[in-house]
Order: sequence, then structure tokens, then C-alpha cells
Amino acid sequence: WQSAPIPGRIGPMSRRRPSEHSFHASRAARAAQPLQGSPARSWPALALAAGVGLIVLTVFWPALSSRAFYLDDKEYLLENALVQRPGWESARRFFSEVLEPSTVAGYYQPLAMVSLMLDAATAGPAAGQTESEWLRPFRRTSLLLHVLNAASLALLLAMLLRAIWPAAAAGLLWGLHPLTVEPVPWIAERKTLLATFFVLWALILYMRYARVACPADARREPAKGGAPEIARSQRQALYRWAAYSGVLLLYVSALLSKPSALPLPLLLLILDYWPLRRLSWRTLLEKLPLLVIAGLAAGLAFVSQARTGAVALPWQQEAGRAALVVCHNIVFYLEKVLWPAGLSPLYVATEPLSLSQPAVLAGIFGTVVLAGAIVISLRWTRVVAAGLGFFLVAVFPTLGVVAVHGAIAADRHMYLPLVGLALLAAWGLARLFEWLRQSNKPARLRAALVAAILAVCAAEALATRTYLGYWRDSESLHRRAMTISPRAVQPHWHLAYLLWREGRLDEALEEYRAAVELAPNVARLRHDFGSALAARGDTAGAVAQYRKALELDDTLVLTHNSLALALTDQGRFTEAFAHFEAALRFQPGLALTLNNYGVALEKAGRLGEAMAQYRAAVQAQPDFALAHSNLGEALSKTGQPDEALRELRTAVQCAPGDVRLRLRLAMQLERQNLVEQAASEYRTILRLEPGHAEARARLAALGN
Repeated sequence: WQSAPIPGRIGPMSRRRPSEHSFHASRAARAAQPLQGSPARSWPALALAAGVGLIVLTVFWPALSSRAFYLDDKEYLLENALVQRPGWESARRFFSEVLEPSTVAGYYQPLAMVSLMLDAATAGPAAGQTESEWLRPFRRTSLLLHVLNAASLALLLAMLLRAIWPAAAAGLLWGLHPLTVEPVPWIAERKTLLATFFVLWALILYMRYARVACPADARREPAKGGAPEIARSQRQALYRWAAYSGVLLLYVSALLSKPSALPLPLLLLILDYWPLRRLSWRTLLEKLPLLVIAGLAAGLAFVSQARTGAVALPWQQEAGRAALVVCHNIVFYLEKVLWPAGLSPLYVATEPLSLSQPAVLAGIFGTVVLAGAIVISLRWTRVVAAGLGFFLVAVFPTLGVVAVHGAIAADRHMYLPLVGLALLAAWGLARLFEWLRQSNKPARLRAALVAAILAVCAAEALATRTYLGYWRDSESLHRRAMTISPRAVQPHWHLAYLLWREGRLDEALEEYRAAVELAPNVARLRHDFGSALAARGDTAGAVAQYRKALELDDTLVLTHNSLALALTDQGRFTEAFAHFEAALRFQPGLALTLNNYGVALEKAGRLGEAMAQYRAAVQAQPDFALAHSNLGEALSKTGQPDEALRELRTAVQCAPGDVRLRLRLAMQLERQNLVEQAASEYRTILRLEPGHAEARARLAALGN
């Protein structure tokens, strides 16, 4: 079950002579060295890591057929123009929009967005595919990343503890745990999978670096000198700095995926403390470049989150709330680790969050007990402090000290912190097997332990499959969240949007009404409710909701836009123009506003002014397909067919899957007697949307 004694027990320091302690520390350090590079010693670990990945892949396989969207999937995929338009320009914008990302509200995460964009390129246009077919590349990448993370963790634990089978068991327990389900089918959580992947490999490379930087035999044998030794030393120095550079690169990559990777320098120091036992001033200095990167990334994450999303520092929250949330979450998460029942993509705090709540009292008591247990354990072993310290440090950025969303906790926040608990589990299993072997216990006890591990893995697999069942479609997932958190507004709100997207508008309106009843003073919710009413044909109801939204927040540019369009439909042009002007005051040069303003002006009979707005829109956003199309239609009406055709072609190039824009182009081609080209466009429309009646009728009229 292991290839060397397991480090961890240090014994009461007062009972050891200095020479004895040095011997034990050296022995533990040798045992903690990474696996050697020889095939005879590394292949078993690699084979078991691959086996862990294969089992995790089998259990998580249903995630490939998930059709669920949740919360910010709308921003990350469904309505993200850059993701759905793969190319160098989209990638450039993801990386260049540092402080104010334009497509996703929140922190800077360009690698995660580029990852989704690459999947979108593989998936192709959604039109002409079933939703399950279109989503499969996204699910496949996420599942692959989770499988790789489980295998990488098993390999890391084997390197840390020199105990291959216990490492594989702990990696499997981590990979199958229901708390790791959420990032796999949730498209927006690609960032969690990517960041963890880079962090795990940064830890693996750091293990290689630490082995070369402080080899165990360096303390036992003096340098012999000579040319061979100098050459060997130079090779080691080169290897050491290559490994360290790799750690830096992987850390930056993790931060470009998600700021939850920020604690990595502290996690490395914890590994220096145990099991590497090399913590010193030198190892602290080693972390300075990583700490500088961490400081810059933390500032960047805070500014970008504050500018585009919600953020509340501890002193901006109710007095003492942050401390209560931290204590509550520590115990809440540990409880979910030990008994993963009642899992949900959303947990909302019961208000008021105070000492009158049993969950808060339990959190405070449990946190105090946990801290005491860590301190007491230091008399005998460093393991508990290291494992739980890894967990607490990794989970700290998401404990709620800085509040960025309405939920009090989330399963996805445990994805990386669970690694610390897996480290504890692997060490415990290794020690247990070592004790059984050395004490000559009957083989049936070892068999019973193996059976117990397999039983826990089977129970986790069953719970994971059950939870994955809620992710089979959006409605099941949101109904689950409503069951766990009945007073939460988000499930009703986002389910309404998804039902509307599926064409189930009446059901969507019911969910919007339920959401508004739970949170009547959320301006953006009122806006979305108004938009659904407008789509239903209830213009008066839509106007009422838009006005209420602006009473709550008169800076909502989209609401000014939508209200102006609704007023345009009612023929109230003067009032509509005033709201367009207000939208442009709050956000000058916004292409959407300029285009909509042009539509209103055109309906009012002011075609020349409308064309000026369309031109301004395409100048502000050259890839704005609808503005190009509207400008092309206006040019056609003013007797400029060639210019009109150019704009309509540009519109189709910007949005090749938009059937409505292709139909406009085909009709313009037909008007200009370009029959073959028009017929080609009609055929393309029918390929994208086989049931398109108008395209079929016009193609028949052309004799094709």
C-alpha cells in the first residue's frame, strides 16, 4: 500500500533529544519527496491516477447530456456575442477588457471566456441543431477537466505522501464527491474547473522544484566538488528555475481563469510546513514573486468586480455579519462534506442572520472547536493543521468576508478546498494501512478497510448520479433550488427567462410574478418582467413595469431603451425620444441605443435622421449585425440599392446564423434581379430553419 514510511507524527518535542528529532525530521523529509522519475516507480502512480480518472468519467457521464442552464449562463453563453462569435477579435477583447469586462459582469477571467469561445467554435451555430447536440462540446470539455483534476490530485497526493494506493483512494473520494458536481454541468463554472486544474499542476511542479531545491541527500553527504559535480549542480539549477517558472506561469493562468486561485502562495507554504518540512525564511522569500502577483490580481479582481457587479466589504455590511457568515460557512461546508444531503445550486441565508439563528450558533461553536482541535493536535502531529489549514486558506476568498452575491454559500466554492481534506484522508488511510501491516493484524481487517473505502466511493457515486439528475434540464434544476430555498428570488427569476427562451411565455410570466412578489424592489427584475409582458403584447403592462424599474434606479440604460421602444409602439414619439436621449446621457455612444433610436425615428417618418443613428451605431460597434441590416433597409428605401446590398451582406457576415437577416438580404438580392444569389440565400435559410414558410414560398416562386 505504500513505498515508504508516511510523514506526519512529530511527537512531543520536549521528549526528544535534538539528535533524535533531526533523525526523524530527515526521515520524514525523505519520505515526503516526490516519486522518482524511473518507470518502475512512477508508472504505478500514473496507472492508478488514470484509473481514478476513468471511474470518475464513468460516474459523471450523464453530465454530457445535461440541458440545464443556470443563473449567469445567460451572460457567459446564451447572450454573449463574443463567445458565440469565435475569433481573434473576441479573444483580444476578453484579454483587453481588464477593469470593465463588457459581456460578463464581475471579475477579470479571460482564459475561462476563451475556453468557452473555443467550445462555441466546435459546436457551431445553434440553429439547425438540437440543444443537447449544441451543448455537447461545452459539457465534454468540462467533464474532461474534472476527470483530469481527479487524476492530477491522485498523482499529487502520491508525490506528497509516497503512498500510491491511499493517494488513489483519496483522489477517487474527491472526484466522486457530490460537492464537485456543480462545476461540471454548469457552463459558467468552467472558470472553477480551469483554475483548479492550473492550481493542481502548479502544486505538482512545486513538488518537483522543492525536491531539487532541497534534496534529502544534500543534508547527508557533503559536496565532493569536481567537474561532474559542478555540471550536475548546474543541471539542477536549470531544472529548479524551470520548475519555478512553470509554477509562476500556472499561477497566472489560474488567476486568469478565476480569482479563487489567489491563496496558492499560502498553500505552498502549508506544504512547506508539512509534508515537505522545509518551511524557513528562504522558503518565505521564494514566495515573494507569487505574493506580488497575488496582490496585483486581488486588486484587479476587486476593481473589476466593483465596476461591473456587486461587492460589499466587511465594513459595508451589517455590523458583525461577515464574521457570522464565516463561522456559519466553515461548519456548513464541513457538514456537507461529511453528509452531502440536500444539495442545491443555491443556498440563501435565513434572515436576520444573527445569534438567534441555531445555524449561526452552531457555526460559531463548531469554528471554536475546530480551531481548538488544530492547536491541540500540534502537540502530536502537523498533519491536522496542514490539512485543515489548506482547506481554510483555500475556502477563505469565498467564505463571505467580501460579499459579491446574494447566496450565503455555494457547493462550487468547495471544489478546490476539498483538496486539503483529501490530503488528510490520504494520510489517514496510509497510516492506517501501515499500522495494520506492521502490527501483523489479520488480512481480513485490511480487506474490511478496503471494503469500507469502496462502500464510501459507491455511496458518493450514487449521490452524485442523483444530484446530476437535477441537472438534466433547466426546469428540474430551478425547481430543486426552489425546494431548498423557497424564499429565494433567483430561481424564479432565471427560470422565467429560460421558459421564455423556450417559447413558454405564459409560464415565464407566472415565474416573473412570483419573483416580483418575493423581491418587489429589484429594478432589473422589473425590467425583465416588463420585457416579457411586451413580448406577450401587453404594452401597457410593460410600460408600467419599466416605469417602476426607473423609479427604483433611473440609471438603467436598458430600461430607458425598452421603455422608449414601448412608447414608440404606442405612437408616443416625443416621450420615447426623451428616454433615448436619457439612455445616451448615461452611456454615450452605446450602439444598442443608437440603433433603437434609429428605429423609432424611422417609424416617426424621419428616415434621414434614422439613417444617421444607424451609421453612428455601426461606427460605435462595427460588428453590430442588426444595425447594418437596418441601415441597409433604409438605404434601399432611399434608392441606394448597391449600398443597401453591401450593408445587408455585412450584417449576414456578422451574424451568419440569423435567419431574419438572411431573409432581408435574400429579398434585396431578389429586388435587384440577382436570382441565383437570392435562391442560394433562401436555401441557406431552409437549411438553418427547415420549417421557414416564407423562404420556402419565395424559393418556389423563383422556380428553385
